[in-house]
Amino acid sequence: MRLIAILSFVSIAAAAALEGASAAQLAEGISIVPETRDIAARDALAELEQRACDYNGCKCVTGLEPGVYCGSCGWGDDQWVVIKKRVYNHAYQCAKNGNCCDYGYRKDCSVVGKPCPS
Repeated sequence: MRLIAILSFVSIAAAAALEGASAAQLAEGISIVPETRDIAARDALAELEQRACDYNGCKCVTGLEPGVYCGSCGWGDDQWVVIKKRVYNHAYQCAKNGNCCDYGYRKDCSVVGKPCPS
């Protein structure tokens, strides 16, 4: 951080010498510490947007532990976790009673078995 401050001051001094202003006058307008508004803008970008879960008529098997499952998840020997309106690379919120909603495409759902009930 000190090196950056020194380099900034040297750059300002060089610019001041060329333009006739003092380095101190130019340095007043430069802040090395981020402004509060800059930090707030950065933090706002880090927040995740909530995804809507589409109640499109999908159904999950009943008796499943409530949670989010991929359409590529199997249940038992010959059944899928999502038994109606299943898309293999979509994520679904499944309820114990079989109710379901579709979060849409999820990258890791393209890998068979992720996330699936154990």
